[in-house]
This record gives sequence, C-alpha cells and structure tokens, in this order.
Amino acid sequence: MKKTRFLARVCTAVTLAVFAAQGAWAQQATPVLLVDEHRPYDWEAVSLALLVSEVETAAAEEGLEDLAVEVVGNTINIIYRDLQFPADSPEITPETEDKINGLARVLQRFSNRNLLVEGHTAQVDGDDDDGTLLSGQRANAVADTMAATGIFLRTMISAEGRGEFFPIADNDTEEGRALNRRVEISIADQVDEGAAAPQSVWWKQYTDTRAAGTTVFMVDSALSSVAGVREALVQEQERSGAAIGDLPVFQTSEGIAVIYDQAEFTEQDRPTPVTQHEITRLADTLAEIDRRAQARVGGFGDDVPEEQSSERHYQLGLQIATQSEIRPSSTLVGDEPLAFSLGGLCEDSARFFHSIELSANGSFPVGRYREFSNLGIGAGARLEVLIPQVQHRSGLAPIRFGLGVEGLYHFPEDTSSVTDLWEFGWMLSGGYALSVGRLFIVTPHIGYGGTVHVLSNTQEEDPQTFTEVNGESYYSQTLGVELDLALRPEAWVLENGSRIGVFLRPGYRVFFDDDYLGHSITAKLGARFYF
Repeated sequence: MKKTRFLARVCTAVTLAVFAAQGAWAQQATPVLLVDEHRPYDWEAVSLALLVSEVETAAAEEGLEDLAVEVVGNTINIIYRDLQFPADSPEITPETEDKINGLARVLQRFSNRNLLVEGHTAQVDGDDDDGTLLSGQRANAVADTMAATGIFLRTMISAEGRGEFFPIADNDTEEGRALNRRVEISIADQVDEGAAAPQSVWWKQYTDTRAAGTTVFMVDSALSSVAGVREALVQEQERSGAAIGDLPVFQTSEGIAVIYDQAEFTEQDRPTPVTQHEITRLADTLAEIDRRAQARVGGFGDDVPEEQSSERHYQLGLQIATQSEIRPSSTLVGDEPLAFSLGGLCEDSARFFHSIELSANGSFPVGRYREFSNLGIGAGARLEVLIPQVQHRSGLAPIRFGLGVEGLYHFPEDTSSVTDLWEFGWMLSGGYALSVGRLFIVTPHIGYGGTVHVLSNTQEEDPQTFTEVNGESYYSQTLGVELDLALRPEAWVLENGSRIGVFLRPGYRVFFDDDYLGHSITAKLGARFYF
C-alpha cells in the first residue's frame, strides 16, 4: 500500500510539473513552427491561386484578349494568342508591341523571377518547314520587347522555339491553327532542394509587394461556399460596423481564401484600434464557419525596413491568436511559417486539449489471471492533450498526454470457482506521435494507472486446484504500453466543423500489488473527436 501511494504521488507531481511548464511557456507568447495536423493547408497552392487571380484581373484591366493563365505543378503558364506577326516573319509591328508592353505590365509583379518565352506555330499542309526556327525568332523578339520596357532584365528571360510540335488544337481548321499560333510564358518556382526548412516561394511572391499585415484566411470548402462566406462577412459588417463586407474572397484548390489587406499600424508598429476591431471580427466570423480556420500574416511592400514589417506581422498575428476564436496554432506568421501557442494555463487551457475518444475495449488475460477468467470486453473513454511548443519540422506536435478510464467484463473460465470478474481502471499515459504519409498518425504510449478488480466466486471444491480469492474486490497498480494507429480526421466533418477520426490501439498491460499478479493483451477500437 505504501508503494502504491508513493508511485501515485510521483505520477501526480510529474503531471503537474508538465502542465506548469506548459503554462509558463505559453506566457512567453513565442511563435513556434507548427501546422494544424488535422488539415495541413498547402500554402504554396493557395498562393499560386491568388497570383493567378491577380494576373487575370490585371489582364482584364489592361484589355488583353485571348490570354489564359493556368498552373501546371509549381509553374504559372501565361498563354497569349493575340500577338500578330507578318507572314513568315518575326518582325514586331506597332500593334503587337503595344500588346507586349501591356503583357509586361501585367506580369510586372514577376520581374524578380526568370521567365521562359516559348513560340509556337501551326502545321500547314504542304509546308515542310516545322516552324522551329521562326518560332524561336519570334520568341526572342517578344523577349527583347519585354526587356525594352525596363520592367524585366533581358538576362532573366529565356526564349525558345517549339515549332509545330506542341499543338493545343486541331491543325485541320483555320480556327485550330489560330489557337496553335501562340506565345507561352512560363514562370517557375526556384526552390533550393537542399534547404533545411520548407520554403515559401509563391507565398513570398504573393506577399512581398503587399502592405505589411496582409493576412490570408483559409476556410474549409466542405463547410461553406464563396457566396456563403461573403454573405457572412456582409452580415457581420452590418452588425458590428467592421469594414469587412467587401474583402476579396476566392475559391482555391485548398479551400476558400479571404484576403485582409487594409491593416494600419501605429508609430509603435501596433495595429490601430480600427484594425484590431476589423481583424478580430473577421477571424471570429470565419471561425464560426470553420472551427479550424487558419490565418497567415505577411507583406513586405511598405516603405519600411524588413525588420519593422516583421514586427507588424507578429503584432497582428498576436491580435488574432489572443483575441479571436482562431486557434493560436492556426495563426501563422511570415515565410517559414511560424505559429503562435499562447495563453495562460487556466484561462486558455482549452488551447491544449487535443481530443476525446470513445472505444470498444478487449482484453485477453494471461499468466495468473488465466486461472479464473477468459476474454474480457468493455468500453472506455480518454481525454488527450498535447504540447504545441514542441513539434516535428513537418508541423506535427508529437508529445501527447492522456487520461483514460475503462470498464471490462471477463467471461469466467469454465473450471474456475470465479463466476464473474469486473475490472474498472484508469491510466495516465504519455506518447510521441509520428506522421506516416498524409493519412496516418502512429503514436507509441506508455502509461501508469490502477485497476479495481471485482470478483464473485463460489466455494472452491479443491483448494489445491485454484488460486484462492481473498475478498470480493481489490486494487492493483497497472503498467501498460500501447501503439495508437490513427487515421487523420480529414474525411469526417460534422455540421459544426468538428472532426472525427478512427483508431486502433493494441497494447500490453501488467497488473501488480505487493506481489506480481498478472498481465494481459489488450486492444481498443474507437472514434476520436478532435477539439
């Protein structure tokens, strides 16, 4: 009994120390690398979609017709079919020069990137020339004209002729041949494959020319639509007076993006009261739609030093993380990105709650238990918290602690004097999560707990055959190891935005009191509800 009390006190002290340390870290308000493990947004895909939207808008304002923008992998392709050349000539006419100048203005935000200009021709029956030479000359003429605007350096523009070998339409019709006579401009990312940290090439491209404090919010498309988000913003503006009803809203492959680009700051680089009000009401409105909405703050386009812009990012992110319903770990700042994990232990304790689970449990006893019981079945529940300050480079917060309870009924052994065996137990466990692909999370656990065994038994006919049972119930200490195999909760979304995951957790447990008692093989299958 003394040993039991001592171990319980040690376990309690360690648990309190962990939570106290977590609370102390939280008070520092330091951003850490972290991405929401439940829905890791591809921010590069989001940024690409926003850049494409900007190009399309600029092209429409410039009056450029027959211009299409598409994304292939991590490359933006500009397809322009309205550049006219004299027959069999690469000469740039005044009309064509005006169009190329307009195209250069449309692509001005990419003046820091290498461009590839490709010329294409149409196949004409009876013509043995494949057009490679002519298309190359025309591509170089377009590149020279773009460089002459002063927007692009000629050394950053490559030109190649593709001839008639890459048609996009049927060459048997005049309409098809007209589509095939085109110029394509490719803008590719430039990623350092050997870099230690994930790079944000397109995020930087999108935000570097924007004002500090430009914030992109993401909402799951499964929970709303572009029209639904716009309507919610308009209603919130009417209710609170926050000027968020006309913010740009876009559909991307990753979800619905909302752009807040009207942040203002004081001389101390703090958000003004108006900005604080707007950004908080915006974040709360989107969090009502999607409890796991994310925000990412950036922008280096102001005439202020980069360090000052970074401070503004941090202060605006701090406002979102501490004053809105968007989670600190879902508030990202900068190019790395960084995420906040904030709040006191008591007032913001919900920030650390990870999930609650319900399971069907099974237990097969071996050793001494095997003398009087067989397979056990029952149910259990478990609450899990995590420490967001520690994380993998991929963004998964690996350190988890859980408190679980369970009840089991064991079928008695036919030859035993025991007629019923019930077990009611608790276990405090710690684990370290590992991400396996995009679908699974594997977490080994080790835990300590206790079990109350409640037995009903008949008079034993032969005391030498069975282990004597002293009393109807007793308490034993429990040590256990488990391997949690969880499916990421991205496919199951409830109406309120909560997510559900399923898991399988095999394990092994040892029960002991003053003397060794027994051990069992366990298994749990259940559903996990994520906060």
